[in-house]
Amino acid sequence: MNKLNKIYEAMLKSFGCKFTDDYALVLNMSGIEVPVKVDGKQVYLPTSDNLNGITIGKVFFHPACESIMSKETEIFKVIRKLTAAKIYSVFQPMFEVIVNVATKKSGKTLSGKMQEQLEPFKNVTKNLKQEVLEVIKTISIDVEDQGIDSRLINFSLIKGGKTDNDETAYYTATPSFPFYTELYRTVSQNEHLKPTDRVSFNNQNVSMAALVTVIALFELVLPACVDPSRKKYSSTSPDAARLVAYLHSYGLVASDMNSIIGKFRKEFDSIGVYGVDLDWISDLDEIGEIKSLIPALDYNNYNLTSAAETPASNSNANRISSYNPFHGMFNSNGQPVSTNTGGGSGNPPRTPDALAGENYIGSDYSQANGIYEFKFQQPNGMIRIRRLAEDGRFISEDFQMPQNGQQNGMMNPMMNMMGMMNMMGMQQQGGVVPLMGIGMPNQGGAFVNDPYTGRPVMSNGMVNNGMNNGIGMPQQNNGMDFVGTGSLNGY
Repeated sequence: MNKLNKIYEAMLKSFGCKFTDDYALVLNMSGIEVPVKVDGKQVYLPTSDNLNGITIGKVFFHPACESIMSKETEIFKVIRKLTAAKIYSVFQPMFEVIVNVATKKSGKTLSGKMQEQLEPFKNVTKNLKQEVLEVIKTISIDVEDQGIDSRLINFSLIKGGKTDNDETAYYTATPSFPFYTELYRTVSQNEHLKPTDRVSFNNQNVSMAALVTVIALFELVLPACVDPSRKKYSSTSPDAARLVAYLHSYGLVASDMNSIIGKFRKEFDSIGVYGVDLDWISDLDEIGEIKSLIPALDYNNYNLTSAAETPASNSNANRISSYNPFHGMFNSNGQPVSTNTGGGSGNPPRTPDALAGENYIGSDYSQANGIYEFKFQQPNGMIRIRRLAEDGRFISEDFQMPQNGQQNGMMNPMMNMMGMMNMMGMQQQGGVVPLMGIGMPNQGGAFVNDPYTGRPVMSNGMVNNGMNNGIGMPQQNNGMDFVGTGSLNGY
């Protein structure tokens, strides 16, 4: 088993998964073993034996291959559920232990802060304890049709931005606690009531004292519910950026629960609660170096284009979906073709239509901000660049001089000069406004649309706006960062 599979194995075991002899994933929930499936297919660890064997009807766990351009994959959604289930399985029995610790003299020396945090649990009666347990039972790990969002935890994922150290952030994960938020809202709206007064919460009739006690439990065990930004994490590498950000933020939240369990180790050991294994998280720092040990696989990476690898000696080679960013860009004779694959963060937006006389050159993609640049050569030699976001939204458009080295199928420097003169001459025929002439300052700079005429003009020069008065046009700012957000529900 290679190093990447060893990380996957440790990760999945920490989530509560087990493996069969052929490394099929099985989730153990309270002694009940449930096969982990995606699209009705069993999920397996991508060992060499599994990849070289029969692969029909199987899904492999390889989230590290996810492209920075991908939307949330089916395997990533499995990770969301497994991590939420793990946190819930540790959180759910903690209340009874904390009540026992708070009401009994354990002989331990506790800090003043811990004694203060245990105060709400010192006078919990039998009836109140039962009420609190009933409230905890209504917490879910998935979105349910209950009128409120009853999930214990969720992680929002935001693409792009900067870290506190001004580094490029490819993804930032931040936890949220929907059930706690609903609790806090209900208590705040009814703060005038007595502890014994009853309110309706999540289809239950419960006392205010029970709700206040559950809030105290959250703030003790999951203190990030008060300030989620304390546990956010930004990935500064494009390699498996969503996965790395998510799992690090998950680890920060889980470490808070581990801290409480560590303080009362004997009491938690007695009920079989041992915290969350996080030793494998430090290995995520190497994931960019080792992710290629296993090729990109279906259900793990929604690529620009998903094409089968060319079959070689291995008859099963075409079962693996490979990432080819240039697939479909050129036809058989080497000419560029339009990649009309639809919008959305999983695919590039539809290639804009060329204007009359234009030739489509190709497109570039910026991983840092998720913006596509579609380039068209105009008859006068200028290059029109139209920028779109991943979901097809228009960002900006400008015109640039081609590089002199781009002579293959484009133009030579003499044609460049003639094209400029032709554009300048079009002014007398009602064409575009005069551009900066040869020998003038800023020659060869970018062109932008004149907001008064809607026509292309030199970005930093004095231009004619069609009314014979010079106007200095500021250069258009094309660096605006349009980022997408991961699904808040994520299931």
